[in-house]
Amino acid sequence: MRTQNIFIIEPNSSEQADALKAFIKALKMKFVISESNVLEIGNPFTLSEDQKQILDSQDNILPEDCVDAFNSLEELKKEYGL
Repeated sequence: MRTQNIFIIEPNSSEQADALKAFIKALKMKFVISESNVLEIGNPFTLSEDQKQILDSQDNILPEDCVDAFNSLEELKKEYGL
């Protein structure tokens, strides 16, 4: 069974980072390491008016009409031969 949870963990030291990597590898889980925080606290992201309208228009979408990220990626891979 595939879960859709995403965890963002920010270790405070290289020792913590190494321990996390070892733990995740031991569990045979996929993981991605990002070298920097894209959205830093001092640099907040601002939506454009068009983006706000798109998000507002999605208020009435039913959950059963949505596709989860994993299935969406699989569909894109099949469609574009990736």
